[in-house]
Amino acid sequence: MGEVFLAFDRSIQQSVALKVVRDESRLPGDDEALRQEAVLARSVGHPNVCRVHDLAPSPWGPVLIMEHIAGQTLHTHIRRRKAHGGYKADEFRKIASEICGGLAAVHAAGLVHGDLKPGNVMVTDQRAIILDFGFAQERARAAGRRPGAPPDGGTPNYMSPERLRSGGASVQDDLYALALTLWEMWTCRVPEPGYKPRAKPMRQQIMFDVPASLSIDEVKQIFMGLSPHPEMRPAARHMRFFNPALLTTSPVQAPRERLNPGPPLGRGQTASFHPDVQGLLVTYATNNQDIVGELLPLDKPELSLGRQSSQDISLPEATVSGRHALVRWQQGTWVLEDKGSTNGSYADHDYERKERV
Repeated sequence: MGEVFLAFDRSIQQSVALKVVRDESRLPGDDEALRQEAVLARSVGHPNVCRVHDLAPSPWGPVLIMEHIAGQTLHTHIRRRKAHGGYKADEFRKIASEICGGLAAVHAAGLVHGDLKPGNVMVTDQRAIILDFGFAQERARAAGRRPGAPPDGGTPNYMSPERLRSGGASVQDDLYALALTLWEMWTCRVPEPGYKPRAKPMRQQIMFDVPASLSIDEVKQIFMGLSPHPEMRPAARHMRFFNPALLTTSPVQAPRERLNPGPPLGRGQTASFHPDVQGLLVTYATNNQDIVGELLPLDKPELSLGRQSSQDISLPEATVSGRHALVRWQQGTWVLEDKGSTNGSYADHDYERKERV
């Protein structure tokens, strides 16, 4: 959309970033749209959003005067962390929380970003900051785009399915881009490129990438953000990233206050059932996407799993047999025993049918 230069503003005695919108990329109405958006953007006073100072004319086109941030892009930050094995859980949570907070402030001001991605987030020693709003031209042009044409603005790798098909930037598209940005941080993998809807849903691509260091609730938020149904994506202001050690003794179990541990110990009673992992997260379903992201409690030592409603864990998914398997807590771990299901049970990145997992 433009070029960015470093300058020194003598009126405020500090360095600023100047973004020049190129003449060749402008259409009628773009200047007014940019002016209106700049006015609104100045009202976003949030530590995790780049401050917009002013919009000024110039011989080369409108110049957006913004806060200068000394740091590195999240894109570069991810590449460097990848070289050392990826992010530690608490560092991931801090950056993720700050990006969510910044985007929530943008949406609260009545704005959309339109080009959220790791390249448009700066990371300093103190904080993560969202910058480079790309929505003004994109929104001005969206109404005139022919169906099926590639979007003019934004970055296709981070666009939602509905925006890739025909739409313009929106709050729901921002939320999808947020989830993809968090996914890229978490896996250190770049989403597949393309100017058309993805052949393989993102939630299928990441089903084997769930890190043990994140809680089930944290993982679920990202899965929901990647839903093909816009109304299912959680708002940025509702996303929470927390250290589960503050709530429970295991980083991957559901908070124990959500489960009933049974009656207090008494004479003749055995110890309460307290497995390390107390929830089963549905990460992928071939036919029923509505169950993806569901957290199924593992609240007793043996549970039946299947499609029938009479099973302890009922999964309304065609590839699951009526009585598919038994899930047992044995010697400090959960074991799944296939009970002669039609389609079988698979695990450990292995596509061979297993009787016991």
